[in-house]
Amino acid sequence: FPASTVNVGDRVVCDSHRDASNEAAGICLDYVDGPYDPSTGGHLVFHEARRIVKLRKGGIILFPSAIITHENIDIGADEARFSITGYFPGGIRRYLEAGGRTIAEWKADKPDQVDAHESGGSSRWEVGCARFKTASAL
Repeated sequence: FPASTVNVGDRVVCDSHRDASNEAAGICLDYVDGPYDPSTGGHLVFHEARRIVKLRKGGIILFPSAIITHENIDIGADEARFSITGYFPGGIRRYLEAGGRTIAEWKADKPDQVDAHESGGSSRWEVGCARFKTASAL
């Protein structure tokens, strides 16, 4: 993972969100730990999947955080929880695909390719989604 965030504090719990700046077809790694009771709080909620995942202390989960709305259930008032998150920023993918230039620089260098690039979003989405495997394919 080319980027990471260390979330420390008394009560690290996130509200409902999607990590829109992450690569849409990328994977986020989330590690959680701390002196809290994982049977009563700190669970990861995946809204679209309608699932709640109880992560044990020291647990790790991988999921596409840019496209799945997620949050954590609160922990007890006297408890503490922290997390370390690894992710792939979408800007890095765009920078690499533009040959080590910003999108603005690439568009200035390749004005004849801009329309084709911008209309190819759905095919880039399909290529990104093809990286994911179903349980039976694994």
